[in-house]
Amino acid sequence: MNNLKLTTLPWLENNALSQGIGALLPQLPNIILGTGGDDLLKGSNGKDWVFGFAGDDIIKLNTPENDADTVFAGDGDDEIYTGDNATVFAGAGNDSLRMTESSTIFMGDGDDRVDAGLDVHGHNTVFGGDGNDRINFNYGIYWGIHYGIDDPPREIMPEDDVIYGGAGDDWIQPMGENNLVHGDEGNDLISVELLLQTPTDNGRLYGDDGDDKIYIVNEPFPGYNIGQLGTHFNLDGGAGNDLLLSSSSGGDTLTGGSGNDVFLYEWVGATSAKDPDIITDFTFNEQEQDKINLRELNDSGYEYYDNLIGWEVDSDLTFIGYQPFSGNGKEVRLEHTAEGTNVEVDPFVEPSAELFQIQLVGVTQELTQEAFIL
Repeated sequence: MNNLKLTTLPWLENNALSQGIGALLPQLPNIILGTGGDDLLKGSNGKDWVFGFAGDDIIKLNTPENDADTVFAGDGDDEIYTGDNATVFAGAGNDSLRMTESSTIFMGDGDDRVDAGLDVHGHNTVFGGDGNDRINFNYGIYWGIHYGIDDPPREIMPEDDVIYGGAGDDWIQPMGENNLVHGDEGNDLISVELLLQTPTDNGRLYGDDGDDKIYIVNEPFPGYNIGQLGTHFNLDGGAGNDLLLSSSSGGDTLTGGSGNDVFLYEWVGATSAKDPDIITDFTFNEQEQDKINLRELNDSGYEYYDNLIGWEVDSDLTFIGYQPFSGNGKEVRLEHTAEGTNVEVDPFVEPSAELFQIQLVGVTQELTQEAFIL
């Protein structure tokens, strides 16, 4: 494996011109060139421009001194580690990248993987490119928990990230505040896990074209769960038969888009009359049949994971149409409002003081049990 490094300019004679250039030299990047083979390229203590060219390269720019580097990895299955404020053009190939913060990443064509380090603080822009990509911003947070950071300070959490999956069946895991995610074309999975005693709020999650799954779920690992967190997400499935799961603390806006979409709820605290979720385009007719799935509604919010390992879950709810609650609990009812229709659930055998509620904007028709999965 080759390792080559070239600096930008040779030593110049000590004259007026060279003194002026000498003052500029510390601001100029170091040029690091690979070959057409499989190279190991390591950054300097300054600003680097790295050209990997063809081959399966390993590019390491993640030392504390590395900052504001630019990488042109070239074609090949490359492995890239960056510092802060990096700009990366990974090129074609099945590339992997470990990043920190305030970076702009273009992964290129291929089945790529992007992982955020523990010290990622956000302000990143990632373009996955064509291919079945995995973009995971939970990576560093998990390692932080398992290595002793049980209650991380707010400043370690990412925020204001922008992620585009590109064409392909992508899996995207954002974390933090005010993030924007587009799955783009393909059957994408966008999952947000609410696991830390820090905000994970106001995310805008768009599946775009394809049969997408957008999940906001609670952290499943015993010993680290501290309750349901996060509010006011915007979930939009786009075109296709999408599945939208909301288990935040309420106030989310859900849009299925065209297609037969399912709105799945598992936690009774995910929405309430005080801060209800809003479904903007619920449609149930001969052409399009959206559904609301309340079959696994419960008071823990773990059922997404319970199902993965085979645990049985059933909420045993009874649909009572537009009638008032009987007071016996475990009932689903509907109510016409000025905005459309409210879906209300009294989920327990003992009557609940605070009801589960979803607002269906613009729905004026008489819905039946066929619009629900119970």
